Amino acid sequence: PGLIAVHASALARSGRADAELPVALRTATGFVMGVVQAQLTRPVVGATDPDIERAQALSPERHPKLIEIAKAASRLGSEREFRAGLDIVMAGLTAS
Repeated sequence: PGLIAVHASALARSGRADAELPVALRTATGFVMGVVQAQLTRPVVGATDPDIERAQALSPERHPKLIEIAKAASRLGSEREFRAGLDIVMAGLTAS
């Protein structure tokens, strides 16, 4: 079976059915696809990410949280970011 079928089976085993099943499937799949897309459009390893650079250049008085996020993002590795994000998505699915 394909990856989507495997995900759907796993989510169905969690007790999801009817409308909850496609919502959970789309949520998990959307997260994974978003990460893949971000990975494919990022600069090569070792290069500076222009989005992080732009955020760090913002006014600290007006955008302190964006600057904080940019600094944290510059220290994250892609695997660590993926696993942390997946933990958040799965916790949300578990809580619902």
